[in-house]
Amino acid sequence: MPKSPKKKSINQKPDSLFYCCYLLLSKAEGCSNCVYVGSTPNPMRRIRQHNGDITGGAKKTMKKRPWDMIVVVYGFPSKFAALQFEWAWQNPHKSRAFKENNFCDFNGKYRERFLDCKLRVLSIMLHLELYRRWPLHLHFTSDLIFQKFKGLSVPLEHVRITVGCLQVAL
Repeated sequence: MPKSPKKKSINQKPDSLFYCCYLLLSKAEGCSNCVYVGSTPNPMRRIRQHNGDITGGAKKTMKKRPWDMIVVVYGFPSKFAALQFEWAWQNPHKSRAFKENNFCDFNGKYRERFLDCKLRVLSIMLHLELYRRWPLHLHFTSDLIFQKFKGLSVPLEHVRITVGCLQVAL
């Protein structure tokens, strides 16, 4: 007798290929420059986790709650590609892509964990040949952050950039 197809639970992950990397900015007092880089298939759920609204947020983000998701990068060809991008964004001082393109001015120092540096790293990454092949989209939830990013380099013709509310973008 053939097995009947399994019913999908409301708690199951969607059958989507969507996966994104994101940049969080702390709204906690005294932490206005503190950021966190992560990745997820569901940014709306993930920000709720980071803020403690639901279980599952990263331990690194617990002390500096609440957080805003200020940049979302999506359009990766696979989850693996998004995870590689996330790792390089977190660790430019260890990334082969940065070393091969003579961007070795990152050394893993504490100051590289702040907003301006993470925006600069993102800008450089999007200009590297490795990432230029991907049809990436950047979404900023803050016009101020977008203006900071825009001032870092020449415009990116291969990247679609939007600014506005996160719910509308995704």
